Amino acid sequence: MTYLNNEKRVKFLIDSLDHNSNGYLVTLTGITESREKFENHLLSFSTWLNDYSLGKNYQRKLDRLEIFGGIERGQINNRLHAHLIIKDHEKVRRSDQELNAFARKSWIKLTQAKASLMSRLIDFQRAHNLKAAATYALKEVRSNSSDNLLYI
Repeated sequence: MTYLNNEKRVKFLIDSLDHNSNGYLVTLTGITESREKFENHLLSFSTWLNDYSLGKNYQRKLDRLEIFGGIERGQINNRLHAHLIIKDHEKVRRSDQELNAFARKSWIKLTQAKASLMSRLIDFQRAHNLKAAATYALKEVRSNSSDNLLYI
């Protein structure tokens, strides 16, 4: 779900994390100019990642990954991109490498981009201090009214 710029909601999300929280910082860059299409890609990405990570628990609506972040436009190329925070979940039985590979394949498939662009369209990294990563991911959402907070 997308929210308009909301300082209180951003502060709440960042404050809900402690310095020992782990997870992932994922940056996804779109190749479309359509914000609606980009948001649909993000929702599909979230669904696929939840299904891959949690399997039947997700399919039965018993569990889901907590994913939030911000959508913004690049300063140089004005391209839509999202910085997502994915909190660790104790029921995920996939390695970092498996999740990274799946995320890359999924994003390329969703955007229908050439595989050669993969390294420029997705950055998937382990965040050992999720609070700092969330502060970075939501930096623009706090100050720029055209950027949105995303909770999927």
